[in-house]
This record gives sequence, structure tokens and C-alpha cells, in this order.
Amino acid sequence: MMDSDATHHITPCRDEFKDYSLVNGTICLGDKSTVNQIGVSTVVFKSPQGYEITLSNVLHIPAVKMRFMSTCALTQKGASVTFDERAFKIVHKGRCIAIGYLEDNLHWLAAAGSSLNAHIGGATTSLHIWHQRMSHMSHAALKAHGPSAIKGIDFGSSTMDIPKVCHGCELGKSTHKPFPSSVKTTS
Repeated sequence: MMDSDATHHITPCRDEFKDYSLVNGTICLGDKSTVNQIGVSTVVFKSPQGYEITLSNVLHIPAVKMRFMSTCALTQKGASVTFDERAFKIVHKGRCIAIGYLEDNLHWLAAAGSSLNAHIGGATTSLHIWHQRMSHMSHAALKAHGPSAIKGIDFGSSTMDIPKVCHGCELGKSTHKPFPSSVKTTS
């Protein structure tokens, strides 16, 4: 989400950082609540327009539920951010490097072209992590169809270790007894 009040870029996702420094601190959010910061680093991602964007001094705050891009931090690095009634765009050195849209009075970066496995530094992702990312698809089906169905998925260098029990699958298959019958009805 593009945030014109944020002083720094923020993400709850540890795996997005290029390098990482532990930093303990407390951050005050817009609603006057406070959350703990546990790290800071650089995040690099590719915009849907195909440009590689490097965000520096990104705060790692696991308690937030979404990523925030700071308009102020972008403009301090020489980018311009322009808004209209339905969208916004980020321009750097005369080129539009990213566009976003307005939804429910919030500005969101259009990231539909992002790859599910956009990791920095060529990190490999295990088959089990892909199993979790793909809504607990069977490991066999994922091995058979994943590389042809998902751009960027590569099991060649991934670990094929599969745990005996997947906690998410176990919870998904949990059953409970039906509610007891009742003579009461509601309208």
C-alpha cells in the first residue's frame, strides 16, 4: 500500500530482504498504537512495468499485516509520485517505473506481474514450501505440474524433503461433530 504518512517503507516479510541487520525499536503507527521493529535492510523487487526497484532502509515489522511504501522515502530518493482520482504512478529519471490503483480509498501498487518466488540472491525454495504456498496441493501433483504451470518454479536445486506431517493439511482435514439439532428457528 502506498502511504503518504509513512516515514519509512515497512514489510512484515523477513524473506524479502537482500541483506539484514537486527535492529530493535518501537514504531508509532498512524492510529497512535506502537509495534516492535526487529530489523532493517534493503528490499529489491520488479515492478509490473519490468523495472527493478530498490527500497533502502525498509523496516521489518512482523506485527503489521501488509507492506507499506513511503511516498516521502521515494521522493527523497529522487522519484516523483503523482496521484489522480483513480490511480497513482511513480516516475524516476523521466520513466514511469510503477503504477498503482485506488481501491476503498487506499492506493495499492499494481503487483499482478510479480512472481511467487521472487527471492533475492538465488535462494532455492523447498518442495514443501511450494506445497504450502499452493494451498497445500499434493507434493506429487506439484512436482508433476508445477514447473510448467508457474513461471519461475524450479525444483532442480530445491530440497525434496517432505515432512511426515504437514500442520496445515492436518488442520484442513480436521472434522467436528455437527451442531446439535434445535427446535428454535430464526427469521
